[in-house]
Amino acid sequence: MEAIEWLQTLNNTDIKGIFDCDIAVPSNRRDAKVSPSGVSAFIKGQEKRNTRQSTNRDVHNLHRWLLENKWDFREIQDIPPKELNEYLAEFYISVRKTDGTDYEPGTLTAMRNSVDRHLKDSNYDSTLNDRIFYKSNQALRAKRIELTKKGKGNKPNASEPLNPEEQELCWSKGILGESDALSLTFTVWFLFTIHFGLRGRDEHRKLCFGDIQVKRDTHDHEYLEFMGRGSKTRDGSSTDRSDKRLTTSKCFSIGGPRCPVHIYKEFISHRPPTACEPESPFYLQMIPAHHVVSPLWFFPRPLGKNT
Repeated sequence: MEAIEWLQTLNNTDIKGIFDCDIAVPSNRRDAKVSPSGVSAFIKGQEKRNTRQSTNRDVHNLHRWLLENKWDFREIQDIPPKELNEYLAEFYISVRKTDGTDYEPGTLTAMRNSVDRHLKDSNYDSTLNDRIFYKSNQALRAKRIELTKKGKGNKPNASEPLNPEEQELCWSKGILGESDALSLTFTVWFLFTIHFGLRGRDEHRKLCFGDIQVKRDTHDHEYLEFMGRGSKTRDGSSTDRSDKRLTTSKCFSIGGPRCPVHIYKEFISHRPPTACEPESPFYLQMIPAHHVVSPLWFFPRPLGKNT
């Protein structure tokens, strides 16, 4: 009884029967109530969409290969590790694209990682890093070596940077500039990619109006500062310092019509006021040129894939 009286003085509540009934959570508690299914849904919700799509695609390819080559109708997670190891070894060596050509070495590794993610999500007994999958991992390694000898893995689809002459041509032809909404949007995208190192799709798509700020240094020189929200490689999932930008990216004024600060100011001068909130999408849908009758060149809605 002395222990119960002591706890009552701490909690100011009746805890008699605490060991044979549920404890009621105070209604004013700040913590959110989450069910086990809610935890799984939350984890899935934070998974990158492209990762989820590639996982589903690669698992589907393996499942199709099993049906066509082994007449095995089981789900991958239902196949015992020893048997799956043999299947994967053959899969890595024999799988081809639909046109019959070889995959890139990195693509095969990505397939392996997709299968591993799928097995982990399915609470499989083993991971593909376990000793039991040694043979299939060696088969993958050997296949990568063979493909490299054939000249694969040289990133034939990698983008080529614009050289100074090509950049000058873009400025002179009006592709880069501030003559209309399209050229201005493309110029901002181009300059931010160069000066802030933003990825062509991922980081630009996430960019919000409040992420870019005009500031002045101690010598009264204007500059743009980028406050990042995370990227493909810095998504907040890691606890070490490599997951964070060590410094904020800055872009200083250089004067003239090609100055990044000038281009940015011109860009925001044509935005509707309702799209100038910190959380507003940075890139906006453009008003067709023949409909522009005011300084506003943009609709207050995000730029989409087809708009």
